[in-house]
Amino acid sequence: MSLAQPLLAEAGVRAALVQADARRLPFADGTLGSASCFLGLQDVEIGFGEQGIREVVAEAVRVLSPDGMLTLLDEFPVERFDALLDELPVAVTDRGERALDVRWNRQVAERAIALYAEGWLAQARASGQAAHDQIRTEVRSRMAVEVKRQLDTQGYYVPFGPVRMVVARKIG
Repeated sequence: MSLAQPLLAEAGVRAALVQADARRLPFADGTLGSASCFLGLQDVEIGFGEQGIREVVAEAVRVLSPDGMLTLLDEFPVERFDALLDELPVAVTDRGERALDVRWNRQVAERAIALYAEGWLAQARASGQAAHDQIRTEVRSRMAVEVKRQLDTQGYYVPFGPVRMVVARKIG
């Protein structure tokens, strides 16, 4: 959130930021007009598995007002989004797939790896310094191989492949 405030101010956007567990949002039922998740479900999966993803999506629908809009964007296949939404009171209104034009240089890629490793560590819920160090080292090593390969072959790093988006309207 410390990065978000200056970016919002620079863009002239006034918003209240809330940090909470996405599986238990601190909002009453039916209070939000929209909810979205941009490349976050894959991170939920790391820490909480398929059940965690289902809880997050159900919770987002819970806080939507009638006719509120839910937008999910991630690397998951569209069929997986369909399965997540199947039992919920929503109607899918749009679907899409796009390769994002994201190209990072070495400096940005290396910083992103460090941030991602810390995020993975937090989601893994490991205890003890040795376990933390091991996770951090494994994530950085695994990602560094791919970053090096891409930088050597194309001169930039693309952090993720095509993304799929599903937009749904809450029914009722």
